[in-house]
Amino acid sequence: MLAKLLATENIKVEHGNYETAAFDPKKRVLYLPIFKWMDGDVYDLLVLHEVSHALNTPADGWHSSGNEKGTGYKSFLNVTEDARIEKKIKRKYPGASKAMVLGYRELMKNDFFGINHVNVDTLPLIDRINLHTKGGASMGISFTEDEMKIVKMVDDCKTPEDVLQAAEIIGALENEKKKEEDDAQKMAAATQDQDGEIDADNQETQPETNSQEEESDATEAGNVGEEKETEEKVKENAETGSVQNTEDAKDENKEENEIGDIEGKNDTLPTNNDSFESETQNQLDKHIESKVDITATKRLYMNVPKINLDNLIIKYDRVLKECDKHYNKTDHVGSFKQNTLEEIKTIKEENKKVVAYMAKEFEMKKAADQYARAQTSKTGTLDLNKLHTYKYNDDLFAKVTTLPGATNHAMIIHIDWSGSMAYNLSSTMKQLFNLIWFCKRVNIPFEVYAFTSGYYRKHHMYDVEDAPAITNWVWGDANIDGLNLINFFST
Repeated sequence: MLAKLLATENIKVEHGNYETAAFDPKKRVLYLPIFKWMDGDVYDLLVLHEVSHALNTPADGWHSSGNEKGTGYKSFLNVTEDARIEKKIKRKYPGASKAMVLGYRELMKNDFFGINHVNVDTLPLIDRINLHTKGGASMGISFTEDEMKIVKMVDDCKTPEDVLQAAEIIGALENEKKKEEDDAQKMAAATQDQDGEIDADNQETQPETNSQEEESDATEAGNVGEEKETEEKVKENAETGSVQNTEDAKDENKEENEIGDIEGKNDTLPTNNDSFESETQNQLDKHIESKVDITATKRLYMNVPKINLDNLIIKYDRVLKECDKHYNKTDHVGSFKQNTLEEIKTIKEENKKVVAYMAKEFEMKKAADQYARAQTSKTGTLDLNKLHTYKYNDDLFAKVTTLPGATNHAMIIHIDWSGSMAYNLSSTMKQLFNLIWFCKRVNIPFEVYAFTSGYYRKHHMYDVEDAPAITNWVWGDANIDGLNLINFFST
């Protein structure tokens, strides 16, 4: 009922084994999970959040726009839209602010966002925005000057179009940052691989150098001319190799620059980017889902049908006729009626003090309520009894006291007339008589109805009259065509 009042429309509210609270903007149905346990403020937070979706989130084209661009973009869209609709519900209902603040405080306390052992200032921008908009300034989250512009843009979102634009900007920034981090990791990995190769080459070259020195010492005396010739050839080959390596390096750099230019031209937000999502929002959804009672019985929802009371109610005069018709068939009808009247008189005598006390308490409370709501006002005529005090009293006008009506009471009493009441019906009827005598004593109108599905329109149970329909049943309505209200007593 509260959700319907807040939404200012007759939305459907259904409780069931749902993973989380959600609102269907097309069917206008608010789905609320059945929790194992949930704090009252958190439950109010969920209701207020989804009601704001009902009031402010468009029904068409909203969720499809997120699905087309992937779950990553949809995650950004949900965070920015949550910030917008929660701000709107707080402005529409100022009392909602306290419930939402307390609700998020309880969620933070129980680590629903998964940040208890994390430095929040190191989180991605979308997660810090999510915590900032939900937890408020008390979270103490740090933003750079450029990031504060994005935060302000999210806070200033007023329309769904603003939310779409903010989500795209945040997504582009997050993807650009992620790409830079990936490039840095690749560069670090490549540098580490090169260092490893150089170390391995040095280790392989060292033994060869030692063996060459030993051979050189053994043949040094007889091969001086050959050594000079060898040195000249080595020098020539080294120069030729250096030129070749330089040309190869230039070709490789040129190729890398061309690839970089191509990648730079495609450096835009992908249309199907599933590589990044808001982790804090995922943690919140996961923890809420863990609190859902999956063993809870699914609730069945039906509409209350429109009822034709003329066909539903069996009038008291018909009840009396049927009772007379039934008991007149017995041989001991006279003694039965006499014994019943004597028993009722005995019950009335035994409960006389109880009824008197009930009437006394009622009159006292009625008088007190009447006195509390009495209004005294001045009239335009002088009070002649105060006229002699005109020298020191300014209040010389007559007053009138208006008492509100205190006799607008009535009682409608319903009795369970099913078979399961058989062992308790005697005590129930005695209490019913006390209430009837009380109503008569204080002049309160009353009606007594017994509800049952076992009433037969004709006397013999196998000669059942086709009862007129008491409802115009349509699909989705509760079927109560077998219900009867038997009017036992009436003023």
